[in-house]
Amino acid sequence: MVNRLVTETVVFDYKHREDVGMTPLYAFTVPSEEMTQEEIEELKKAEIVKKLETLKKAKKKPRSEEEEAKEFDELKSKIIS
Repeated sequence: MVNRLVTETVVFDYKHREDVGMTPLYAFTVPSEEMTQEEIEELKKAEIVKKLETLKKAKKKPRSEEEEAKEFDELKSKIIS
């Protein structure tokens, strides 16, 4: 049951990220506990570069943090409903 829920959630998330032109799932990397603060900052910068490349490929302008937060809240409310 949990496995099915996780699988459906990942498929749903991937599909909707693709629909709205968000960064693909593989662009996020979880920092390990052994990483230094500098390495974590490098990961964040790499994620931003990947995001900008994705937007460039989709020929869309970058969204502000407020726009992303609003979209996240909308998607979250759709999932919860």
